[in-house]
Amino acid sequence: MDFLAYQYATDGGGVRFREATARTEASGMVFQNYKNFKPEEKSTPLDSLPSLWEKEELILLSEINNTAIQVIPR
Repeated sequence: MDFLAYQYATDGGGVRFREATARTEASGMVFQNYKNFKPEEKSTPLDSLPSLWEKEELILLSEINNTAIQVIPR
């Protein structure tokens, strides 16, 4: 999955948009790093996030980077 958008309810709620930046496979499972974006307004509709991202109108909040991935079988 290269992109995902979601709505959350904690801390007053809002929406986020994530862009995958790197993909790693370990033991047949895929792990991805992401850039995590938010819109300027909390009330922005979820379905408008892709077009805002294309216009570079989202704010970069953080980067989620998986490091030292280990898969331990049960």
